Amino acid sequence: MGRVISLISVIAISLLFIYTPYLRGLFFDSDFYLIEGILAVLFLINVVGQIGKNPRQAILPYLIVFFIPLTHLLSLTNAATTSGAFDNLFRWLAYTSMFVMLVWAKQADESTRLEQVYSTVFQLTGIWVSFFAVFGMWGFVEFKDLMLAERLTGTFQYANTFATVICAFWLYALVVLTKKNLPIWSTILFSLPLVAYGVGLLHSYSRGSLLVFPLAWFIGLLLLKGKGQITYIIYSALSGAASFIVFRQITTQAEQGSANPGMLSFFVSTFVVLMLVILIRAVLDRKSFFTSFGDKKFARFLLPGAVIIIGVLLVLDIKSGGLVYQQLPSSLQERVTDINRETASLLGRTNVYQDAFKLSSEAPLLGVGGEGWKILYSKHQELPYFNNEIHNGYLEVLLNTGWLGLILFLLVFAFLVYQIALRIYKEKEQEEQIRTIAVFPALAMIFMHGFIDFDFSYGTVWFVAFWLFAMGVPAFTVNVDNIVKLVPGAIGVRVILSLSAVFVLVFGVYSFRFYLAEQALPKAEEQISIDEAQQMLERAVSLNPYQVDYQVNLANVYAAKYKNEEKEEWKTKAIQRLQAAEALEPNNSKVLSNIGNGYLALNDWEKALVYFDIAMENDPFNVQLIESTMRVEAQLAAQFAVLKEKETAIMLATKAISHYEEYHVRIEPFKPKNIPDKRPLELVNNSYFFIGQAYIMLGQYENGVELLERVNDPKVIVDAKALLVVAYEEMGWVDQAGSITKSLITQYTDFAQRVVKYRGIIVQ
Repeated sequence: MGRVISLISVIAISLLFIYTPYLRGLFFDSDFYLIEGILAVLFLINVVGQIGKNPRQAILPYLIVFFIPLTHLLSLTNAATTSGAFDNLFRWLAYTSMFVMLVWAKQADESTRLEQVYSTVFQLTGIWVSFFAVFGMWGFVEFKDLMLAERLTGTFQYANTFATVICAFWLYALVVLTKKNLPIWSTILFSLPLVAYGVGLLHSYSRGSLLVFPLAWFIGLLLLKGKGQITYIIYSALSGAASFIVFRQITTQAEQGSANPGMLSFFVSTFVVLMLVILIRAVLDRKSFFTSFGDKKFARFLLPGAVIIIGVLLVLDIKSGGLVYQQLPSSLQERVTDINRETASLLGRTNVYQDAFKLSSEAPLLGVGGEGWKILYSKHQELPYFNNEIHNGYLEVLLNTGWLGLILFLLVFAFLVYQIALRIYKEKEQEEQIRTIAVFPALAMIFMHGFIDFDFSYGTVWFVAFWLFAMGVPAFTVNVDNIVKLVPGAIGVRVILSLSAVFVLVFGVYSFRFYLAEQALPKAEEQISIDEAQQMLERAVSLNPYQVDYQVNLANVYAAKYKNEEKEEWKTKAIQRLQAAEALEPNNSKVLSNIGNGYLALNDWEKALVYFDIAMENDPFNVQLIESTMRVEAQLAAQFAVLKEKETAIMLATKAISHYEEYHVRIEPFKPKNIPDKRPLELVNNSYFFIGQAYIMLGQYENGVELLERVNDPKVIVDAKALLVVAYEEMGWVDQAGSITKSLITQYTDFAQRVVKYRGIIVQ
């Protein structure tokens, strides 16, 4: 029965593994809820199967990976966004439960055949991901943002992460091809996408991946021996050269306007590389110079040394614009040249890292929960950049789960790497050793690139990483027997398994509820009535009360019904939803601004302005927020002036001017500076009309005229001219006032009425 459950689980997990890259790399949580629910059900079935038989202590050690989602559970106590913390918890439960099930299946198999299945599934995924991206470049398949500008992003919609994953597949394939007794079908399988992998990397124009890939590749070289190193170098050079040739053809033909640039060279190169790999394997399998040379002890260190020398020469050539550099397409030359500490992106990320460390000091032990950076960084940033991602996976772990989470994160993966290393060291069978070695450079690519980008935010990246770990670790842990024996027999094992199952079950149910809430919402293009919107949103909130957007949108529906029907019950319900939204994310400037808009819809402008002020305190460089606040204050001031409520009008106009002057003090110094990922700092043109109006209301005519003369927005320009007439009259500039009136009164029949209206708003 146990083997049947394992077989079903492996089939289901394999299908998910192959399919999920298509879901935009599982970057978005809405794509992940159902996947987590499916994996939770599979895990529960596996636990029941384990408990039903006589469970062995040996199945427990790999449950150590559940310490990582446990740290995300603890972070809920201090989460900046409850929804974001839950989403990260769901993700890590999915990753870890998948890994545990794959390892348990290996234990039940009692052979290495299942590892061959894992390897095949892994490679099939790499094949479709790489070929899909290349075919999408030619328009054979459609996928949103598969190409961004000239950069290939694949299904990840982000070039750097796409390149990282492609490199992991490439490195794994290169090492596997060094196996001595590889069946012909396996040779074809692992050789077929080599050119596609290389083209994917080059066409991503990912500087970080181009920098990290050689380091990860070198790790693979160091771990191999003798002839394995020689074949590894040959296959790498062959696939790399072919990929470069194809890439040059693509860029050259694209500049010439070809419909399918480089297509012929791609298919020809793919076939040639495949045939050459088969031929080379046939030659090297025989006794030859390479075989005898590879058997020499010094050869294992000689080849890496030679590679280091060649690598240094290559770097010097590129830095000096030498022969190799000149062969690169101009677009790639620019990207390669920019690999230095002075690039804008790296400087920008340095600012992000500094702010992230400051933010982490506020919650050093447990962190601020998943997605906390997106909520809190705007309050702590010292430069006006816009960056919702930290671009460092380890720093993201620190922020999300604190130092406790980061330490456990590193210890868990150190334990898994230790198990793989011990397996390589103790493995007597050369074929199995090579397959285990293949895991190392692929993992190195992922974990090293995680230092310089936000790859860890992609679910597919972690599925790939844990799949590699599942292939690499021994079925039964090594050198941990003394720790395992501390568990008191079958009863202790069942208790630990039951606790793990409850952990996964509870949050699997939550994840499925979140999925149902997503499904309850109308599609973007769907036209629905306000009553239908109310029903859908109420269901979504009941299923997922932690999603702040649901709360705000439902409050807006209640506010609209209050406006239409003037029933107090709708106002009360709207306020309850707004209060719930604030309780969920009290430091989210966007949420606070939306709450303010909600109170405006309920005619409670005083509360609205309070929330706008709090929002600006949490996001002081948000010019759009500053603009909207000033506009509301100026409009309200004019309305109260017409109602002859002079004190209120003066107070509101003064607030609008105060925010404008604060904007000048805070924002103006940054406008001329070159800041990476710089926020838009200029006010929209019609803002000058509203601030100019506030100045005119308070009798500060010169300031008002200066701003009103800048207005060219067609929606407000006539009103701006009417206000200028009023200001000129008050300043005694009768001729200027008359000139404007004369030029516009024939074009706009109501121009005189507008002038009269604006005369009535002057309160001081």
